[in-house]
Amino acid sequence: MTSTTEPTSGNTPDYWSPPTEPLRLPTPAERADTLWLLLAALAGAAVIGAIWLGIALAVG
Repeated sequence: MTSTTEPTSGNTPDYWSPPTEPLRLPTPAERADTLWLLLAALAGAAVIGAIWLGIALAVG
């Protein structure tokens, strides 16, 4: 069992201190990856919604 009194990596003072580097905008490649991930999530939600609708129509 782990001790709750010892500091863990998530509770170090550095975690709560202000960031040491400024925030940066994503590169074009990172933006494209984000858009593909969003598109995949929307497609997955559409598939799940279509299955749910099909089941609902078949039952009702």
